[in-house]
Amino acid sequence: MIRIILFLLCVVMGSVSCTGNTPPKTSPSIKNQTNTNGGLIYFASKQHRDDLAIQNPYIVGALYTIYWSELEKSKGEYDWSELDEFFKKWSAGGKKVAIRVIWISTGLWPHEVARHPSPDWLWKEGAKYYYDEKTQTEIPLFWDPIYNKHALRLMQAIYDRYGKDPNLLFVSATPGYETFPCHPKTGSVSTNFFEDFSKVRDSQGRAYSPELWKSTVKNWISSISAMYSDVLTFVSLNRGGCFLKKIIFSYLVNIL
Repeated sequence: MIRIILFLLCVVMGSVSCTGNTPPKTSPSIKNQTNTNGGLIYFASKQHRDDLAIQNPYIVGALYTIYWSELEKSKGEYDWSELDEFFKKWSAGGKKVAIRVIWISTGLWPHEVARHPSPDWLWKEGAKYYYDEKTQTEIPLFWDPIYNKHALRLMQAIYDRYGKDPNLLFVSATPGYETFPCHPKTGSVSTNFFEDFSKVRDSQGRAYSPELWKSTVKNWISSISAMYSDVLTFVSLNRGGCFLKKIIFSYLVNIL
């Protein structure tokens, strides 16, 4: 059975996401008192203050975003310092940490790293990508076997370091976050994005097709499920493919 949690992140006041059961009716002024049955997940940009969220009894933990290009700047060499510090800070407050991995981005986000979330050495290994001129972003073909091999190796490295940590809440297992080539806003940025993207060939000479996308998602989810068999994971998909209009739930019924 695939142990994948599918849920929607409900942003509250731009910084908090909803998950779990209704929190207890406890005064927010009580520090480090956390509802163990469920509550809120704190999800904010780096410039937001964590200390107030850590003291909030309604919040069970925080969602930490990893950019592959920052974590593994050189092949096989990982910089865990920021994430280690994040775990230390939140666990000291009696909270847990969820991990969100970003390998791919549209370049629509304000942070510079969001335009280059995949490390440069990946292209030297032979992985192929589509380059969007308007956003100046490399968008990998996530079905490329070279890309998949190294992305799964990254996920294994994350598990090896944090998979047994009792303060790990869950891990994002989304393939090709945010599910490119399917982000709903991409077409509005580059009018011909879908058509141009679908023509680019991977390291085996394969161009996009709904069938290829579907089989890759299916294999990815199965691989992550086996790798994180004792850790909760989740998948968040925007659309089922470049030229499909099915919503996430009907699509997942077909692939899982």
